[in-house]
Amino acid sequence: MVQSPERYVELMAEHGADIIHIHPESAKQPTAVLQRIRRLGLKCGVAVSPSVSIASIEELLPLTDFILLMSVNPGFANQSYLEHVEKKAARLAAMQETYGYTVMMDGAVNIEAISRLCGKGISAYVLGNRVLLDRERECYAEAVRSIRNIRSEMNVSPGRRTAIFVVSENQAILDTFTEGKLFFASLAGASQVTMVHKQQGGQTVETEIAQDAVSVVIAGATLYIPFAELVDVAQEIERLQKEQKRLEGELDRVNGMLSNERFLSRAPEAKIAQEREKLAKYTQMMEQVTMRLKQLR
Repeated sequence: MVQSPERYVELMAEHGADIIHIHPESAKQPTAVLQRIRRLGLKCGVAVSPSVSIASIEELLPLTDFILLMSVNPGFANQSYLEHVEKKAARLAAMQETYGYTVMMDGAVNIEAISRLCGKGISAYVLGNRVLLDRERECYAEAVRSIRNIRSEMNVSPGRRTAIFVVSENQAILDTFTEGKLFFASLAGASQVTMVHKQQGGQTVETEIAQDAVSVVIAGATLYIPFAELVDVAQEIERLQKEQKRLEGELDRVNGMLSNERFLSRAPEAKIAQEREKLAKYTQMMEQVTMRLKQLR
């Protein structure tokens, strides 16, 4: 937190800032500062301390891209999370669509708080050591990365939410995912997260799920996402078949060139190397497409 933030706006922009948050009580004319930030092509945010009321910043809500809600008092490290701020968070989240801003939480935020806040419409957090370096919950990060990779590979729209099944015979792992289920669902783009224990009748359930789902194994658990949740299966098969046919044509063309003695004797080495790189690329792409078609069928 700085006093008179208008003195530093250009300096922050010159040093590569994408977003500049201001505490409105620290600026003489907060409206002018927010407008100035936007004129520089940056996103602007209003930082709201625990003691600042919603009524006192309401006139600024149409002018900001982010509300950075503080759950500790600014200026001091190692403070305790102020749970009463969550009531303010819920009220600000309820107005997000009206004003077009995004609420972010900052200050001693822990996994339990995130789980509660996700259910209130808060999807952005400033996190520190107590969450990011908690070894017991490393499985969240690994799971989220894996699921996002799957969504990207299958061209799933970012806005499309999917069901996720977490299957394990280790109750401790299931308890970890259950504890932060809302947090995990928010980051993984899940509409719901269902826990299935293998040793409690879950073996049959897993077999049924696995028949029509894509899976990834992480931290002693298998995560399943039903294909129907990801894509229209018939349309995806049609798209992949067209891609397969295109790649077959490319592979035939490149293989033809690389088996042509006249081409190999006359073409520059750089051109031959380029065609060989294309062959490796198309071969890898064909393997991926074939594998996806096998999964879908």
